[in-house]
Amino acid sequence: MNFPDKLLGFFPGSRMEQDYVLPYTRGYMLPAVVLKKEEGWHEEILKELKEVLHLLKGRENEYQIAGKLVWIWQIFIEHMKSEVVKPTRSYIRKQERI
Repeated sequence: MNFPDKLLGFFPGSRMEQDYVLPYTRGYMLPAVVLKKEEGWHEEILKELKEVLHLLKGRENEYQIAGKLVWIWQIFIEHMKSEVVKPTRSYIRKQERI
């Protein structure tokens, strides 16, 4: 799942974007994560994603869906702070080729 910067930052240049979005989404700083039910916070994200799918199927309010996605992002960055590292140039080149 990819998280669009614009959804998470609310508006360009916002403090939310500067502090909680761009440090994680720019420059390939966050690794890909496989979510597993056995991990507590992973299970919480999976539960929220199921609710998003349910809302999408029911053609529910887009605002509810956006709120859930922001909540999922909050859970994610809370637990991934220690995983954020500056990638090597070769890794960035590899990602750009992909």
